[in-house]
Amino acid sequence: MKTSTKNAIITGIFTICGSLITAFCTESAVKNNYKNQNSEIKGDIANSGISINSEDSMGIIINQLINEYNDYKNKVDSLSTKNSELSKENDKLKNENNNLNNLYNDSVEKIAQLNYQLAELEQNNLGNSNDDNNFSIQETPSDFLFNLDTMSLYLIENNFYNKISNLDDSIGNNHDNVILCGAKNSSDDKDTNSLYAEYYINKQYISLKGNIVIPEETKNCDDVYVVYFYGDDKYITETDSMTMGSLPYEFDVPLAGVTKLKIKIVRTEKNSGNSSIAISEARFYK
Repeated sequence: MKTSTKNAIITGIFTICGSLITAFCTESAVKNNYKNQNSEIKGDIANSGISINSEDSMGIIINQLINEYNDYKNKVDSLSTKNSELSKENDKLKNENNNLNNLYNDSVEKIAQLNYQLAELEQNNLGNSNDDNNFSIQETPSDFLFNLDTMSLYLIENNFYNKISNLDDSIGNNHDNVILCGAKNSSDDKDTNSLYAEYYINKQYISLKGNIVIPEETKNCDDVYVVYFYGDDKYITETDSMTMGSLPYEFDVPLAGVTKLKIKIVRTEKNSGNSSIAISEARFYK
């Protein structure tokens, strides 16, 4: 046999042996891989608590999965039902909240109306309640307003607030201790229709009584005046509208607990030009 042929045969034998060895090694690697994967799968199943010894283990796994699915489905259905119930309850609470808000708004409006009505009643009944208290209070005449110094005096151009010893009114009566007040037109026709005086009385008096009269010199004027009384800047009372021909208006102003008395004269209608009004014989009582 030639050397070249011999070499070819030997090379072929080694090639076949190498192929067989490679195939054997590959088969071993695949078997080992399957063994490892099978071992991991068995370990996962064992950790899950599922038995793999029974020939029906796959059926058991499926049944357990179905049972778990049903459990979760029941939980989801239960949560869905609860969510629906909560949604209905939430809608109910929203309606109740809206009703409460409407009730609150109505109540606030009614309270405001009642407060307004109460304020009106307090103003209207202030004099009456004071009269009721007079049954138990012994009033003693004290100082005349005429003799008190003003704490402040507010006069616009050409208005006046003068003290005079006596005055004849429009119906022929004579008055002492008179304060004559006037709201005159200014030269440039400015609106000068109010003035006021303030007195510091330091809670010494329980009332001020006197008269508002139309002076003789003003009886032909048809201007209209109203006199307002305030205690510590809070409204107490006011006179009727006074104009020519008005009879003397007798006032009784409650002053218990008042520190500062304010008297404001307002000309509500300006018809005749210069005019005046008078506070006569106003006297404090203790």
